[in-house]
Amino acid sequence: MAQMDGGNATEPHEIMCCMCGVLIPPNPASMCVNCVRTQVDITDGIPKQIPIQWCKGCNRFQHGNVWVHCEPESRELLSMLVKKVRGLNKVTLVDAGFVWTEPHSRRIKIKLTIQKEVFVSTILQQVFIVEFSQQNQFCELCHKAMTAHTWTSSVQLRQHVGHKRTIYFLEQVILKNSAHQNIIGLKELPDGLDFFFSTQSHAKKFNEYIQAVSPTRFQQAKQLISKDEHSNTYNYHYTWSVEVVPICREDLVCLPLRVYTALGGSVGPLCLCHKVTSTIHVLDPTTLKHAEISAAGYWSAPFRALGNAKQLVEFTVMDINPIRCQNYGKYSLAEAEVIKTSELGHGAPIFCRTHLGSILKSGDTVLGYYIPNINWNDDDAAALKGRQVADVVLVKKSFQRRAGRKNKQRIWELQRLAREDQEEDHQPSRKEQEEARRAEEDYEGLLRDLEEDPELRASVNMYKVAGAEEMIRKVAARAGRGAPKPTGAGDDDMEGEEAEAEEEGGEGEGEEVDEDAEGAEGDGDEEGEAGEDAELGSSEDEGDYDVALPEIQLSELLEPLQKLNLTASNTTTPTTSTATPNNGGL
Repeated sequence: MAQMDGGNATEPHEIMCCMCGVLIPPNPASMCVNCVRTQVDITDGIPKQIPIQWCKGCNRFQHGNVWVHCEPESRELLSMLVKKVRGLNKVTLVDAGFVWTEPHSRRIKIKLTIQKEVFVSTILQQVFIVEFSQQNQFCELCHKAMTAHTWTSSVQLRQHVGHKRTIYFLEQVILKNSAHQNIIGLKELPDGLDFFFSTQSHAKKFNEYIQAVSPTRFQQAKQLISKDEHSNTYNYHYTWSVEVVPICREDLVCLPLRVYTALGGSVGPLCLCHKVTSTIHVLDPTTLKHAEISAAGYWSAPFRALGNAKQLVEFTVMDINPIRCQNYGKYSLAEAEVIKTSELGHGAPIFCRTHLGSILKSGDTVLGYYIPNINWNDDDAAALKGRQVADVVLVKKSFQRRAGRKNKQRIWELQRLAREDQEEDHQPSRKEQEEARRAEEDYEGLLRDLEEDPELRASVNMYKVAGAEEMIRKVAARAGRGAPKPTGAGDDDMEGEEAEAEEEGGEGEGEEVDEDAEGAEGDGDEEGEAGEDAELGSSEDEGDYDVALPEIQLSELLEPLQKLNLTASNTTTPTTSTATPNNGGL
């Protein structure tokens, strides 16, 4: 008995639950856990269903008096939802997490784990779910954007030249650096673009960005729209008029004596503008001397271009001899013998110096300015008096396109800001149709510049078109038949496809076909192949480039883009963004 008593002394002491009679370890409540839960609900006073306001225009949630953007199931969204649950200040929050729901259900569920002391030295832990229902409500910015004439500030971007390539390139730089987020409207005009904003600060910030990426000058004005004398409030429209310098890439310029002297007399005065960033980069093609002209320096002594891209003449390189130890970046100095392509066989050769020594070779075609054919005013060329000027200034290598080439299909495309839509019953006038045609030609010119210049492509975001891989597969199969390969299909991307095409060709070689008996089938196959070639835009009638362009690899392209809606621009941003504006030249 003594041993038994000693054994019972080591067993833990237990009591009976006062509610259900189950043996439990002693506790101040004298109740088991299940009975405590039935008697006490620590979630009492905490709502289980809560509505939240969600703007479908910009995909933001209302938190207090502000609208915030939160990614689905993000830490920011969870923190915001937990703060909306009332009564959590009376309990201890242990854990919180999302519960999966259907995306189209417009429901967000979170699971909360809380603790609370219910009796003396008795802490109860409980898990429950709170459901949030999304209610559609436009934020103030989207509400203004959906209503016509609600802008308060605008930036008018202008460049007084004969084309809009610089404006279109600036649009791509704006998209790449996510400077379009606060734009609520865009209107295209013959000489530029008008950007509209909901607040004055957004327009001012956008104007500062334009000043950072291009040489410009601006003027600010405001117009009184309405006023309330009783409350002393005034409503203004603020406008920034921004003018981009009328000098573009590949323009031929003659530096004024004032600028020529300020640069030390080593550059020019007859120069090529080879790049425009926040400054104007000029290059002397005969000496490779280069300089930069700031926006302030240009506007203090403005000058015009003697020749632009529309005045370029095509030449054929007969011979080229590089000059040693004369290099600047990708350029090198050389002596070239060229002749007008239109005068091949009967024209006289022309000798000149060029900065394209590392790019050109004999037989290439090149675009340049034929000085005797250029007309300019005496004031524009005052610095050339008494100087000997070459007859030809070469600008860039030319990539020939076959005659009849229209609507070349590319495996890439650019993102564009949405313009204001015309009214459905609006009939465009002849002038508007002509302006639209010119705008389309200028945009096509920008696309061709991007194809020809890899350095320029690094300054914009380029996106794959739908079915780009399938197009490359067809091109690779056609390349096995000896057809020309179009631009945009990289060698690395087509090696596997070419191998498959060769295997299929090898299988076909083992089969002999009676040509007389199968003549009709052969004609049908040729028609099918021609139809496939026409679909890709590379048939004999609509041939591709005779000279291969720098190929655009798929690695340079981003995923297919979605249509950009300015009313939802607060959440629509490019895939790639840079903190510092960097453009490869306008």
